[in-house]
Amino acid sequence: MEEKACVHTMEAFVSPVTSVIALADSPYLITGSKDGSVHFWSSGEFSDFCMVPRLERIVNFGSGGAIWGLGRFMGSRRIVIGQEYTVSIMAIDNEDQNAVMFETKHISLMR
Repeated sequence: MEEKACVHTMEAFVSPVTSVIALADSPYLITGSKDGSVHFWSSGEFSDFCMVPRLERIVNFGSGGAIWGLGRFMGSRRIVIGQEYTVSIMAIDNEDQNAVMFETKHISLMR
């Protein structure tokens, strides 16, 4: 039987993590926090247990509240960020590994 153990704990959070998504065809592990921030971690290093994951970018969606869910449009480089009163769609362009670009659209929901 395989023994399971914690390999690494990521410690760049000011607020509790509320959601996580890994994109198989992208070099990111994405986490959402209660303070409305989304953290993009370089997941290329996760295959090597000796490497510490690298925080690539933090995007703050604080005005919409906590991040309650992260999703993905299948077959695309777009993720969905769900908050209490806002849904955002973020396109991730990482064709050029030296210049990762993010484009975001927000949709406000009625109360």
